[in-house]
Amino acid sequence: MKINIRISHHLRTLAAAVWLVTVTFVSAQPADFPGGPGGGRGGRGGGPMLPPEQMAAMNSITTALSAETMAITLTTSNLVAASYATPKDEAKIVAANSALASARLAWATKASVLFAKVQASTNKLNEAAIAQLVASAPGGRGGRGGRGGSGPGGRGFGPPGGGPAPRAQ
Repeated sequence: MKINIRISHHLRTLAAAVWLVTVTFVSAQPADFPGGPGGGRGGRGGGPMLPPEQMAAMNSITTALSAETMAITLTTSNLVAASYATPKDEAKIVAANSALASARLAWATKASVLFAKVQASTNKLNEAAIAQLVASAPGGRGGRGGRGGSGPGGRGFGPPGGGPAPRAQ
C-alpha cells in the first residue's frame, strides 16, 4: 500500500512537471518562432497568425483556466494509476473516473463563461482564434472520426461486452 501511494504521488508530480514545462515553453516562444502558432518549416503549426488582440484574448482565457487544466491533468494521472494498480480496485477506478468527470465539468463551465465574456466584448475572437482555442483544450483528442470512450464511464459506441458493432441494413 505504501508503494502504491508513493507511485501515485510520483505520477502526479511527474504529470504536473510535464504540464508546467510544456506551458512554460509554449508561452515563452515568440510569435514568429518556427513551428510556433504560425507554423513553420517542419513545425506542426497551429493555424494562421493571429493579431495581438486575438492572442491576448486567447491567452487570458487559457491563463484563467490554468488551475482547472492542472486539476484535469492530476485527475487523469490518478485514473491511470488506479486503472493499472494491482490488485484491481473497481471502487478506486470509479472514484478516479468521477473525479476526472468533475474536473472536466469545472473546466468546461469556467471556459464557457470566459468565452462568453470575450465574445460579448468588442474584441470578439475570430474563427481562426476559436479553432486554435478549441484545439488547445485539454483532452481534445477524438472529435470527428474519433473512437469514443470505452473505459469506466466512457460513452463507448460498440455493443455491450465489446466486439464489432452490428451492421446497419
